[in-house]
Amino acid sequence: MSTCATCGEVRRSTAIGGAARTLLGVTASVEPRFAPRCAQGHPDADDLAALTRAIDQQLVLGRNRPLRSARCGACASTLDLPQRTTLRSVTVEPSDGAPFTVDLELPMTRCGSCAADNVAPGLGRAVRRTAAAAIGAAAPSAPVEP
Repeated sequence: MSTCATCGEVRRSTAIGGAARTLLGVTASVEPRFAPRCAQGHPDADDLAALTRAIDQQLVLGRNRPLRSARCGACASTLDLPQRTTLRSVTVEPSDGAPFTVDLELPMTRCGSCAADNVAPGLGRAVRRTAAAAIGAAAPSAPVEP
């Protein structure tokens, strides 16, 4: 059994309800699942680390250059097509738990050169923070049994 990094209590597999959070035009929704939680309901640090890895690997983050136009995170071409709100799903695979999905609704721009969908420049941090907040807000749907 593992212990919670926040409070030191023993973590047990628990039914977790879904949750959604919005920040700076980015909405993240987490599906209901079973996950290790302590009696206080703190999210697993491994889930949060796996989430960051999944976002970095599965999404292309547009680059903002000071006093220059936005650039594609894949090919560095200028992003000149209009932004649109897009739905994306990110599969998160924690090392000690079952994979789960985070659904994101966020502004994206398609690159005219390589056709990669880029998260709007400057929103990479907001995507990570919103998704982490959704994981933290997903509370146990039943009390954690000691």
